[in-house]
Amino acid sequence: MSIQNIQISLDVPNATVFGANDRDFLGVVQRLAQFALLRRGPMRQEQEEKLVELFLGDIPMREVDTRRALMKVSALERVFQNTQWLTAEQIGRLGGHGEANPAAAAHRWKTKKQIFAVNRKGKDYYAAYQFDESYRPLAAIGAAMERLGGFPPTRLAVWFDSANSFLEGRCPREMLASRPDLVVASAAHTHESETHPA
Repeated sequence: MSIQNIQISLDVPNATVFGANDRDFLGVVQRLAQFALLRRGPMRQEQEEKLVELFLGDIPMREVDTRRALMKVSALERVFQNTQWLTAEQIGRLGGHGEANPAAAAHRWKTKKQIFAVNRKGKDYYAAYQFDESYRPLAAIGAAMERLGGFPPTRLAVWFDSANSFLEGRCPREMLASRPDLVVASAAHTHESETHPA
């Protein structure tokens, strides 16, 4: 459906006039959304992902993107099978972190970036290797997350569960108890390698 020329003048300098076609209309909507985001400030990751999906619409994925997605699915399938995953409530009960609201401790640690959670079907799950015997966060988890420079949760899960050349082929999660310092060093090495490839 085509529309007549649309002029945006939402306190944006140099308002732009768009032609009368659907592609231009989509451009107007995208610019409005960007403008709204700038005015609104930071948003939750889930909201941002929904907005991205909205604007992607029916744009097809290239074959290489599909292959990457399938590789990611395969990696996550391995991660979910190899690791014990706990809900925030389970962590609270197992660690005795509060009868009234057992989920509060895990949520608080996640907010402080001491641990991470992978969201599946609207529910957060925490890898058990992130906790000590009292179900409190291992210091190396937060330190490694900081060194990795903002990896999203699924990528963190794959990183902790993948063979690592810096650790001589061991997975970082396997060395959290014995050599947490090496796990943190490996995270710094990963970030450095990706930021400044050879």
